[in-house]
Amino acid sequence: MQQQQSIADTSAKTSTPANSIPVVPLRHPVRRAIAVVLIFLALGAAWDVAVNQRYHWDVVVSYLFAPQIITGAGLTILLTVVSMSAGIALGTVLAIMRLSANPIVSTISRGYIWFFRGTPCWCS
Repeated sequence: MQQQQSIADTSAKTSTPANSIPVVPLRHPVRRAIAVVLIFLALGAAWDVAVNQRYHWDVVVSYLFAPQIITGAGLTILLTVVSMSAGIALGTVLAIMRLSANPIVSTISRGYIWFFRGTPCWCS
């Protein structure tokens, strides 16, 4: 009987009081208005691109599906897959080397990572 009383007492303590303030989610009317305006601008831009005769869509389609473009896209995808695979493999090996108990292997890995993290990318 006493155990049941203690359970009832703790449940009474954790209940919310009657004078608590209700939590209401914050409303953002300006954010919604801006979103609606941006959606209308995007739809207007898409409509302009779709119906404007100056874009010469027949020329775009003829160049888009040209054999040179298809070959280049395939080569780009192949190079992406190969370079991502090599990067993942090299990164995994370097991470394992860095966690090694051998100080020479760990130092080589740290040096390689330090050098290439500090090398700026001139690809822009």
